[in-house]
Amino acid sequence: MREFKDIKVAVAGTGYVGLSIATLLAQHHHVTAVDVIPEKVEKLNNRISPIQDEYIEKYLTEKQLDLTATLDGEAAYRDADFVPPYREPDGQECYWSRGNGWVYAALVRTLQTVGKRHKYYKELKADFLTMTRAIAACQRQDGLWNVSMTSTHYAGPELTGTALFLYGLSWGISQGLIKAKTYRPVADRAWQGMERICLHPDGFLGYVQGTGKQPSDGQPVSYTSVPDFEDFGTGCFLLGATEYYKLLGKR
Repeated sequence: MREFKDIKVAVAGTGYVGLSIATLLAQHHHVTAVDVIPEKVEKLNNRISPIQDEYIEKYLTEKQLDLTATLDGEAAYRDADFVPPYREPDGQECYWSRGNGWVYAALVRTLQTVGKRHKYYKELKADFLTMTRAIAACQRQDGLWNVSMTSTHYAGPELTGTALFLYGLSWGISQGLIKAKTYRPVADRAWQGMERICLHPDGFLGYVQGTGKQPSDGQPVSYTSVPDFEDFGTGCFLLGATEYYKLLGKR
């Protein structure tokens, strides 16, 4: 696998969500932001934010960012590590479980931080609700999620993505953002699957995908496989478990 710092990222669109992602990732990777509006591209290449946001403006002026803006989407996607739509060998589009889990958990933390009166709260909430529906739709019968969520390639249970989804689902139910009648069974199955399938009697966690950036990395993922790190598996498990525990206390 290539060095983490050498990964090239292309971000489509420089609205609030796209530009937030681009500025954060550009601290550690080469990021190309693609837009169709020449004025926005010119501003970004001169380290001027095309939108009004305190944090994005601060990052552009104060941080060392490896960020380039362009109108040439074809070239940006050609040189990036992933070309949309990125597909698995079975033809299904790739939705990496842990990658989507990071985004889902980040939406929770962001909604908690900005509060309901923030100008982007409604947009962030809408993203959270959209992800919730999509995540629930591809849950496995055993309560967990595949490494590649909608694909039969590398099919099998995976803990880290599941735990992050459990975290977001439990929080969303507790806050009344999503209906308990619809999503509480999804959260219950997720926890039951994590406890029954992944947790060893001695506390070791199975089905933890190793370091990577896509479903094919860190394979094989099994009950007894030892990943090349510990923090991701343990941290994700504790995050999901504690939020689910809080949900149980609201009965």
